[in-house]
Amino acid sequence: MIKGNQVIIVTPFNEQGDIDERSLNNLLDHVMDLGTEGVIALGTTGEFYALTNAEKKRVIDIASERLKGRASLIVGASHSGTEIAAELAAYASEKGADAVLVTPPYYGQVTMEGMIQHFATIGQKGNIDLMIYDGGGGVEVPVGVIDQVRQLTSRMRYLKLTTPKPSKVREIHDAFDREVGVFAGEDLLIMPELMEGAIGLTTAAGNLRADVLTRIFQLVQEKKFQEAQVLHDRHIAPQAIVTGSIRNEFIQCFKYSLKEMGVIACDKVRLPLTPLSDVRKQNLKQMLINQQLISSAEGSLV
Repeated sequence: MIKGNQVIIVTPFNEQGDIDERSLNNLLDHVMDLGTEGVIALGTTGEFYALTNAEKKRVIDIASERLKGRASLIVGASHSGTEIAAELAAYASEKGADAVLVTPPYYGQVTMEGMIQHFATIGQKGNIDLMIYDGGGGVEVPVGVIDQVRQLTSRMRYLKLTTPKPSKVREIHDAFDREVGVFAGEDLLIMPELMEGAIGLTTAAGNLRADVLTRIFQLVQEKKFQEAQVLHDRHIAPQAIVTGSIRNEFIQCFKYSLKEMGVIACDKVRLPLTPLSDVRKQNLKQMLINQQLISSAEGSLV
């Protein structure tokens, strides 16, 4: 079973807007060197919605080759078209991914039965374990939906929780005898979610602070809650406030921060996202300096 800190990585682009494979490899090495237990590629943070199918497959190729069993690999396979999502899930399975992260269908008014069949078909045709994204696209996944999906496929294994209900961690674990593992998915709620029994983390914060998140998870397993909370309050909360305060800028914030840290070469995003303002960049730079992630406003590594 997948556990621990799973970092949802960005997809680096060059100035022309193409995938920067060198930066992607650097980023994978960066989070691995910081001690993450796994990587999630092609999540929302990875701008999956702006990539062609061929580009998604190339990202999967690069990640699977770079990780090579050193850590778990979860691949975002979200799409409102069930067959399209299942096809990408099957490709991820062929390349050795451990699971796929899937949101509820985010276009159209989908019925509960449609949601159930969507998830189950991806698991069945993809032949890969499912991590359902509870809260993805602003849609909460009812416990009853998870139960029905489990009846249709044994691939229903994990849940990423961003719905602001930490108690749902225990509710899911109790409902299914912990056969469905819940991951904390919201930066500012990871402490209560972990204390409720979440088996790991799935956040973009690990792009910058994978080492701290891994340590927080370890401390909670050791029931050293106060030490874990101190680390969260000192490092994760300040970062989350700055990067997440404007929801349609969080991807740009992580890319700009990684560029300033020297991990990726360019902070380019694809439309419909737009670049950060100079003031916002200065705001981020100051946070990075205060967090000792860069040594100066020029952006060199500490």
